[in-house]
Amino acid sequence: MVNFMVNSILIARSSKDQHDVSCDSQIFEMEKEAKARGEIVLKKYSFPQINHTEFSQDPAFSEILAEVKSKTRRWTKIWFYDTSRISRRRLIAQQIKAFLKNRGIDIEFLKLPKTGDEPLDNAM
Repeated sequence: MVNFMVNSILIARSSKDQHDVSCDSQIFEMEKEAKARGEIVLKKYSFPQINHTEFSQDPAFSEILAEVKSKTRRWTKIWFYDTSRISRRRLIAQQIKAFLKNRGIDIEFLKLPKTGDEPLDNAM
C-alpha cells in the first residue's frame, strides 16, 4: 500500500480575539491534528479580528484563491477550524467550497457543528 503524504495549509479567522477562538489557538489545534494525521503543514494564515463578510474580500485571502489556480501549488488540502470560518453566509461559503473542490482541494474542518442527531453527527 502506497501512503501519499498530504501537504496542507491552515486558515484561521476570528472576528473576536478571545483565547478560545483566537487565530493562534485555531492554528495550534489544527496543526496538532494535521500532524497527528501525518500531514505536512506548508503554510499558516491568520485573519485576526476580521468579520466574515470582509474575509472573502481580503487581499491575502484573494492571494490564496489565486494560488489554488496555480499549476505550481504544492498543497492539496485546506484546514479551517469550523464551517463558520469560511463565511456565515451560506451562499458565500458554498461558492468558496465549490471553487476549492473543483480545483482538487480537500477541505477539512477541525470542528463540525452538532445537528442534535447523534447518529448523523457520528457519520459526519
